[in-house]
Amino acid sequence: MTIPHADLRPRMAVLDRTRTVDRTLLHRTHLSEVFLTDAVEVDADRYLTAAHLPPSHPYYTDHLLAPGVPDPLLLLECTRQAETYGGHAFREVGFDRKFILLRWTLDLPGLASAPAGHELTMVTTTSGRKGTGPRIRALTYETELYLGDHHLGRTVIDVGYQPAESYRYLRSQRRGTPPPTSAAAGLAITAGTPADPLVAGRGRTDNVLLVDVALEGSELSAGVRAVTANPSMFDHAQDHLPGMVLVEAARQAAVAVAGATPSALLTGMDLECHRYAELDSPLRVIAHRGAGRTEIRFEQDGEVVATGGVRLVVGS
Repeated sequence: MTIPHADLRPRMAVLDRTRTVDRTLLHRTHLSEVFLTDAVEVDADRYLTAAHLPPSHPYYTDHLLAPGVPDPLLLLECTRQAETYGGHAFREVGFDRKFILLRWTLDLPGLASAPAGHELTMVTTTSGRKGTGPRIRALTYETELYLGDHHLGRTVIDVGYQPAESYRYLRSQRRGTPPPTSAAAGLAITAGTPADPLVAGRGRTDNVLLVDVALEGSELSAGVRAVTANPSMFDHAQDHLPGMVLVEAARQAAVAVAGATPSALLTGMDLECHRYAELDSPLRVIAHRGAGRTEIRFEQDGEVVATGGVRLVVGS
């Protein structure tokens, strides 16, 4: 198999791994949530990034996967950080822009055979630019992931950009009221009885997003709660449920509906957001188990919030 970007191997090998990058370029408050260590532009289309995968983390290593296998959502978060950093540092995205995740895919055929290690390297190619200079409106980020010399797979993230003032105005106009933030008390989306962590492929209850689970045959329906005190899910105040939280809820729903063993490994996912998941109204996830793929749908107030699918490899 031809390894993508073989011409960049010498430059990938000398990326700095001695410290993390400026967290403000990642939209992160907590240092424990910063994984990127370096970024270097290659040309007008490509840039390289390095990340350190933590050997222990209260969220990203709280799983029941085989020892040494990195959490695929940690890999997705690293590519999200690479996307955010590269947008600001290399693609003229201003700090007055709100980043809006539109859709993303995750395809990791090399994950199950990955060697032990913590040094992740990424090659990101940008395309589909809409708008020029500081008026940028959208970009697509395709990222190849390597653990050492081992090719794990790729992600594709489509991002929209909007001036912060316009974003706040439109959010309030579409809702009819200003949205509450995750710092508010008594949010409706935090209610419900959490699933047993083992059912969701987790070890700790504070990492479980599924509540009031109903399972009938090959279909699962569950509430999705916002664990606003969890810094990995809510590193800073948000006025909606973040896309990465929807991804985790989709993963947990797929594991639960599969009745999966602790070694169930997510090797592929796609998710498209159709509207914001609000924090002041109950949100539900519906998962339908099919052959090789679980279809996922999020619903809120009679509207579809997001749709997609999850691929799992289930061990013994």
